[in-house]
Amino acid sequence: MIKKLCTDIQYFSKRQDLEHYILGKNKNQVYIVGLDFHTGYITRENKDTYFIHSNYIKNEGVIKELTKNSRALNASETFMIGTLKYK
Repeated sequence: MIKKLCTDIQYFSKRQDLEHYILGKNKNQVYIVGLDFHTGYITRENKDTYFIHSNYIKNEGVIKELTKNSRALNASETFMIGTLKYK
């Protein structure tokens, strides 16, 4: 999905490196992020980054949470991220 819908594909092994990368980019971007066993979106609002995904841990449906507080994101050991293409 990331390879078909995104540009500027990057790989990270630490959530903090992922956040640092996003904070260095333009604010008005949407990213698709692939984790070890899950996929979602990341957005940036000022100096905060958010993970938007279907919360399978608590079965809450789609949620938006700070990346630093996301159990799903923090449980992953690998991150593949791409900037969503706009046409």
